[in-house]
Amino acid sequence: MFSFDAQNTFASRCTIAFELNTNTSLWSPWKLWGVPPFVFNVSHIDPTMNKDTDTWNNRPAVGDWVATIEVGFDGVHEVNSSDVPCVKGDVDQYIAYPADVERDFGLTWYQVLEPYHGLFLDAYVE
Repeated sequence: MFSFDAQNTFASRCTIAFELNTNTSLWSPWKLWGVPPFVFNVSHIDPTMNKDTDTWNNRPAVGDWVATIEVGFDGVHEVNSSDVPCVKGDVDQYIAYPADVERDFGLTWYQVLEPYHGLFLDAYVE
């Protein structure tokens, strides 16, 4: 689960973005395990996320789909995202989960800003 607090007051639309830095000389660790394909979805959740009590079995209700992300062992990835809310001051929360919940795979990463590495909110002014 993750949250975004939109900062750009001029954005007319936003999308979910995902980046994996595969340059091993930069500190941006990540790990992928299981059997391909590695596809996960991102959906809205009610903005009631609680880091102290939420678990996979006790989480806010999963809402509308907003993105699908496919990742390969080499870090190459593809993102298909719809527009998401990005109103300055509003907090929007999401959950990432396997596209096929019967599949056993995982992806972990350490979120960093430089270089971009992880899940981000891309804002567009049109």
